[in-house]
Amino acid sequence: LYPPWNDGYGGKRGGLWGQDSWQLEWLDNETFKLELEEKFITDEKMQEWCSWMDRQLQMVFPDGRRRQLVASKLSFARNEIADEGVRTLVNYLVRKGISVLQLKLYRNCIGDVGAASLGELVSASPFTVQEVHLSYNFISDRGAVELLQAISRSGRYPCLSQRSENHGRELPLWMRLEYNYINWPRIQKQLDEVKWMSAEARDSQAVKDSKAAICLHYSYRNQQDMGYNYGGWWDKGKGKGWEAEQWQERDRERDRDRDRDRDRKRNHKAQGDRHERGDRDRGEPAWANSQGDAPSLEEISKASFAHKATMDAAGPLQEEEANPEDVPLYVFMDWSAVQE
Repeated sequence: LYPPWNDGYGGKRGGLWGQDSWQLEWLDNETFKLELEEKFITDEKMQEWCSWMDRQLQMVFPDGRRRQLVASKLSFARNEIADEGVRTLVNYLVRKGISVLQLKLYRNCIGDVGAASLGELVSASPFTVQEVHLSYNFISDRGAVELLQAISRSGRYPCLSQRSENHGRELPLWMRLEYNYINWPRIQKQLDEVKWMSAEARDSQAVKDSKAAICLHYSYRNQQDMGYNYGGWWDKGKGKGWEAEQWQERDRERDRDRDRDRDRKRNHKAQGDRHERGDRDRGEPAWANSQGDAPSLEEISKASFAHKATMDAAGPLQEEEANPEDVPLYVFMDWSAVQE
């Protein structure tokens, strides 16, 4: 009933990554979906998203009266969201009473605190959450246990499926947790009261026939590449007579490596932010437009000839300016050229 909204305010990031590119797609007068993958959203940006979302709802429901809202799909995958950003997101959805059927947060920086916050969302959502995707994050044993136990305690699963092909059938919550930092054998006893299973597909017959509360993708044992997968670190001390202190030191080493990985990822992202701010301060390329469309070959050619004419008019470079140790090589390439 409503077009994809674009608030036109423009975020700190313009073009393809700022609020200009955030679009809320309404499927009916109470159901929407929002896909914000690879939008460079951080914890700070999540605060901006909450304000942006309020403006969208105000435009659609100017009188303040709205029905029970449902997000059929809410994707923040491939961003830089950490625990604080997840808490902000969960608090907003719970406060507004917005249900989420499919939540995608894979390839972010989410740790144990964020995972525990998602347990609150699953318990409080007016309509039951159907899928949660958390692969390629920084969740360890504690976060996995708290999340799965919270889902189990909610008593809401298995639940009626909202998907057309399984409508009316009770299914477990589908979850992706592979490539985190979880030692599944070690937490097995803590999950004795949790009815969970694994399967290759959510629609498999085994899942349909089960009474499990949670179904993990069958690759859940594959964890981050630090010896965490099969034959990995939980077998490291097997048969070696390790003492408790040695196991604890190994775990501390694992946690340090995990934190270093997270810091490295954040520093890399911060460096990219500084480069982008510098490019923006110098002005956008001649072919950029408000819609962020890729330039045509003709536009690229014109921009190249214009640059060459400017350089010719400036005359030959001085000896100091031509020193390759002082002058970096700048290569400007748009996304369509990369695809080509």
